Amino acid sequence: KCILCGKPLELGYLPDKCPDCIKFNHYFEEVISPLEYTGLVKEAIYKYKYGKKAYMYKAFGPILVQAFKESDINDIDIIVPVPLHRSKIAYRGFNQSELLCRYISKELKIPLDTKNFKRIKKTKIQNELDKKERIKNVKDAFKVVDNHVFKNKKILLVDDIYTTGATVDECSKTLLKAGVNKVYVLTLAT
Repeated sequence: KCILCGKPLELGYLPDKCPDCIKFNHYFEEVISPLEYTGLVKEAIYKYKYGKKAYMYKAFGPILVQAFKESDINDIDIIVPVPLHRSKIAYRGFNQSELLCRYISKELKIPLDTKNFKRIKKTKIQNELDKKERIKNVKDAFKVVDNHVFKNKKILLVDDIYTTGATVDECSKTLLKAGVNKVYVLTLAT
């Protein structure tokens, strides 16, 4: 798998980075994604997000905790979910990433912050867009409320799926501009 974004690499592929990570620089340090976004995993995540099955975080949480424990990442100061726009939370009823964060925070005993990082721009659904459109779609979509809260901290940013990395990259860029030291990303699937 790619050492940066965690995407699976074809057998016999020589570089340790995927073509995307060779071509594009990222603002995050590393992505941990224990599952591949195919088949039953894809179905389950879809049901979790769009099927109003918030309780499924209880099944996904242990997978993420285990993946984090098996990684080389340590000394995380704060766990932060990728924020949803308030209109999406009103429609869906919950932020799937925040529920995962709450579980991870409790299990790993790492503080969680759900108030200091906001989505300030209503964006289109990313899965309907190509990479360039995704990057444009999330540009300037996020904001840190109080920079002092995150200053010089190592953040674990949690989302459900890593596809092109546009969302977590824009989040990471915003967090770093606010004074964050490093951003690591944990997603269910890639």
